[in-house]
Amino acid sequence: MVKRHIPRGQVNQTNSKTLKALTDLMNDLDKKYSIKVGIIGNQGAENVKGTDLSFADLGAIHEFGATINVTDKMRAYLHSQGIHLKSDTTQIVIPPRSFLRMPLLGSDGKKELQNIMAEFLSLEQEELNKLFVSEHPEILKKVSEALALAGEIRVKQAFETGGYGEWTPISEMTRQRRQQDPDSPPLTDTGDLKDSITSEVKEV
Repeated sequence: MVKRHIPRGQVNQTNSKTLKALTDLMNDLDKKYSIKVGIIGNQGAENVKGTDLSFADLGAIHEFGATINVTDKMRAYLHSQGIHLKSDTTQIVIPPRSFLRMPLLGSDGKKELQNIMAEFLSLEQEELNKLFVSEHPEILKKVSEALALAGEIRVKQAFETGGYGEWTPISEMTRQRRQQDPDSPPLTDTGDLKDSITSEVKEV
C-alpha cells in the first residue's frame, strides 16, 4: 500500500488519548448506526454466472476455504472440461483467502479505519477529547458513511493486491484455465466477486 502523508490528529503509537477517544466514538457509532461491508442483501442471493452457487456461497468458500470430496460424477465432469484428476485424488482443497475478516478486522485494517476517522474529523487531540457526540449527531452519520466507504475500498484493495500479499497463489491448473489475465491476483479473473462488494449505513 502506498504510504500517505499523516495529517494532524492521525492515530499513532504515542497518541493514546486520541486512540481512546476514537474507540469511544466507534462504540457510539455501533449503538446508533449499522455499518455493513460485503456481499449485501439481494446481491448475496444472486447466482454467479455459469454456476449453481450464489455470491454468498462463493464468498464463504473463498473467505473460509473448503474441502470438497471428489465424486465419480464430479471426476467425469472435470474430465470433460479438460481437468484430469489423478486416480488417488479424493479431495479438492480450496485455501482460505479472507477478503473480509483480514482487511477489516485484522490489526492493519483496524488501524487504517481508526486513521481514517481521525483524518476525516481533522481534529487536534485536545479538540477530539472535548468532542461530545451527543451535541453533534450529524458527525456520527458522516463518520459512519466515511467508515463504510473506507471499508469497501479496503476490501476491494484486497482483491487487487492478492490479499495484501497474504493469499495463497492460484494453482497452475487454475492459471491455465483463466478466462482473462492468467497472471492477475487470485479471485480476480472475472471480477464478479470483487464487483459484488458494496457497503451501506442504516440508522438502528
